[in-house]
Amino acid sequence: MDLFNSPEFAGVVAVVFIVLVIWANRCSKCGKLFTCKIRSRTLTSEGYTHSWEVDEKTQRGKSVSRYTYNYDVTYVCSKCGYEYSASTSSSYRLPCGYFSDENPADAAKNGRGCFNPLTWLGWLNPVAWWRWIPGKRYLLLLPVFFFIGMIAFDSEVLFYPTHWQDFLEDYVEFLLEPLSPRENWRAQLQFVEGRWQTQRRISEFRRVEYETWEDSLPENATVVEKTTKQRLLQSYYYTYSTATKPDTWVRYSIDTWVPVETLTASGTGLPIAYPDSPVATFSGEAVYGVQRSEEPSVTYSLVFKEIESERIYWVETIGFIRKEDRYFAWQREISETAYHTLTKSSQPLPARVYYDSYDKAPHIYIYVDDVPY
Repeated sequence: MDLFNSPEFAGVVAVVFIVLVIWANRCSKCGKLFTCKIRSRTLTSEGYTHSWEVDEKTQRGKSVSRYTYNYDVTYVCSKCGYEYSASTSSSYRLPCGYFSDENPADAAKNGRGCFNPLTWLGWLNPVAWWRWIPGKRYLLLLPVFFFIGMIAFDSEVLFYPTHWQDFLEDYVEFLLEPLSPRENWRAQLQFVEGRWQTQRRISEFRRVEYETWEDSLPENATVVEKTTKQRLLQSYYYTYSTATKPDTWVRYSIDTWVPVETLTASGTGLPIAYPDSPVATFSGEAVYGVQRSEEPSVTYSLVFKEIESERIYWVETIGFIRKEDRYFAWQREISETAYHTLTKSSQPLPARVYYDSYDKAPHIYIYVDDVPY
């Protein structure tokens, strides 16, 4: 498998194939390429012959038909006028026939030797298919046009030949798009706008009361009241159970920091601003009523426009595909590094757009030299 996955092997095969195609389509006299045209085609049929054969195992007779023909083709070079002639003679057995319970001699005497009810199956003969294909001599050029089209579709295959299989998959998906819903395609995206939202949470030290089962009681909790309640038995199987047992239900109090307010700020581009803290920096032992400011958090979102269709994408998560080794960085929340990198981009970004069938939300994967995470 390593041999077939080698780009050097694929390159050698492609070069040999192209050379053979060119050599087979040259005039042997003047040396011009693709100048030989068909002048005449003649098919001489000697008709059908029928005979009887005996199956040695069942000792039954079988009607066998054979068809014999001569096929003559004349080519002429459009440049020098030199003519080529090719002749083919063949006699082959048709894909039909049946066994009879009659004695072969009696069947031949009764004139049944030419009877064949399966003649309509003659269209299954692949030779007949090949005969009716127009322009057969140009079929060998189809792989050449295919690879030229792949290079025209994405010229990066010339810069990253070790990933030719990935480019081939993308190209085949592009060719098959008219036959299926367009859920995955390559696109050029233009960065439009970057948005950010920051939050700072304010907490206050208080004594609060909660309720839970006794086996889930926190270490620093003070029990206020205990009661007995019916509790569902825990099951480790995917079965529905209504069995219960009596257990201890506890109401307790605990000293903890409780969120009391969330400050927010939002904007676009750079720089990123954080809400000012309305409380002083906390230090020392916590007492009831003291407030403290938590570390601020920030979420990013990006707006892109597809250059070809001018479709707008607003995303809060993003993924990356590294060009060098096609490393696939799964989609996740936009990091600060990724936000700074993409907001500074002025050139179109090669990307791949995915749509999930269940929510139809766009998923963007940017092709990058290095993943900015």
